[in-house]
Amino acid sequence: MYNIKIIETNDKIEIWRYEMPIHNNYSMTDFENNNKQRRKYEDLSYSEKVDSFKRKSKYYQERKHDIRRLIEMNYKVYETKFVTLTFRDHVEDVAEANNLFKKFIMRLKYKLGKDIKYIAVWERTKKNRIHYHLIIFDLKYMKWEELERVWKHGYIKINDVSHVERKNIGRYISKYFAKDLDVKDMHKKAFFTSRNLKKPKKITLQSQEELKNLIDISNKSYSTKYLRTSKVDDDFIDTEVEYMIIEKDTK
Repeated sequence: MYNIKIIETNDKIEIWRYEMPIHNNYSMTDFENNNKQRRKYEDLSYSEKVDSFKRKSKYYQERKHDIRRLIEMNYKVYETKFVTLTFRDHVEDVAEANNLFKKFIMRLKYKLGKDIKYIAVWERTKKNRIHYHLIIFDLKYMKWEELERVWKHGYIKINDVSHVERKNIGRYISKYFAKDLDVKDMHKKAFFTSRNLKKPKKITLQSQEELKNLIDISNKSYSTKYLRTSKVDDDFIDTEVEYMIIEKDTK
């Protein structure tokens, strides 16, 4: 149980202060297990479909922030590449596409002679064709033709992010993750990450005094308040949450 949550990356500190104590977190495992118990989407009523989409949308929005934080933790100027991988053939099956993507990662590791740090997200075009957005964090230089040969299955595009300020790079790239929520396959893993990524530091506190002794919040760069629905016994009530950001001096 906690009243305050703090997540710290290389660039910022995010703080949540909850009016009502939090007893647990909603995890990826919880989400997947709950999905297994749900009926097929086409068997739901209209109102159930609306509720299902709202839950799904909220989940992906939360994962988008997880992606942003991972980018902030691992981004290096001139070594981070943001790449789009497309299929030459009309690949629609997610399982097939993911299998080809995993083999590409294995070939890229072999080509570079080292392990790599990456985040990848699959997405569908309007014609239902799958493509990938891939962030590679430790690739100093590789010609796009060479990377395309390693990919094998179509075309690649190396996206220029040099115009984006470092403090905004996580937000800029992670926006691709939450696009087109309505065409994501509910039961398919939406993104992949290598296990060697640096993770944000997360701590929880139970009192304002603990926060005061740990962080000076007087220099916060942003703050807002919103309502969070909590279940108390058999009732649902709205409780207040204060969210703050403290920007670090990364110069």
